[in-house]
Amino acid sequence: GKVEAKKAVLEADGNWGLAQQVVESLFRRNIQRLTKTYLTLSLEDIASHVGLPGAADAEARLVRMVEQREIFATVDQSC
Repeated sequence: GKVEAKKAVLEADGNWGLAQQVVESLFRRNIQRLTKTYLTLSLEDIASHVGLPGAADAEARLVRMVEQREIFATVDQSC
């Protein structure tokens, strides 16, 4: 992404770790917004809306966010 393109500069000025934290926070915040907006959303849709590579990454983040009580959601594998 855009942050990866600036990795050398961010590492040189000591801000690479901070930039990674900001990107992770942005993914979490966008997922939180989606869960407030939609009742049901596929993992592919979530990945697409927040800019993740695919459904597996979206599912992993969702599970982690539910465990940390950042969102209240369930993942239904039957669909």
